[in-house]
Amino acid sequence: MPTFATLVTQCRALSQMAFERRYPHAWLLREASADELGAPCFKTAFGCTSPGTSCQPTPLRHRISSAMTAASFERCELLPVTKRPDSPWQDRILIGRALNSDIVLRDPSVSKVHAHISVLGPDAPTLHARKSTNGTFLNDRLLSPAGDGVPLQSGDILQLGNVVCELIVSADVYRLAAR
Repeated sequence: MPTFATLVTQCRALSQMAFERRYPHAWLLREASADELGAPCFKTAFGCTSPGTSCQPTPLRHRISSAMTAASFERCELLPVTKRPDSPWQDRILIGRALNSDIVLRDPSVSKVHAHISVLGPDAPTLHARKSTNGTFLNDRLLSPAGDGVPLQSGDILQLGNVVCELIVSADVYRLAAR
C-alpha cells in the first residue's frame, strides 16, 4: 500500500493521466489512530456510550481532504478501494476489522465484516451496510443492512463504527498530493 510520501513523489514524476492509469480505483482517506497498532481484537466494542443504544454519526464539519496540509499527511492513511487477489468474494470489496477483509480498519468499534462496496462499472461504486454492531453511515445518514446499497461519489464521508473516512477518486488524490 503506497504512503502519501510515495504518492507525492509519483505525482512529481507522473502526469495526472499516468497517475490515474496506475491507480484507477477510489481511495478511503482517514486519519490514522495510534490505538490501531496493537494486537487485533476479535470482539466488537460498542462505539456508543452504552450497549443497545443506536449510534449517532460523528458530525463532520468539513471533508478530511480539505483540511489536509503537508504536515498532516503522516497522520492520514490512504486505503485503496480494491480487492485482495486471494479474496473468494470477487463481486464485493469487504470492509471490516477482520484481517482477511479487503479494507482492514483496525478499530474495536468496527465489526469483523462491517460493510462492503460493490463496483458494477468503472465509476459506479455502491456502499452496502452489513449487520454491524455500530452501524454504517454515509454523509451522516444511517444505512439499513436490508437496503440495496447507496451509490458513492468522491467526497462522500463514510462512518463505520467510530472510524470516519472520505472516499476520493485518484484524480483528487493526485491534486491533493501535488499541492
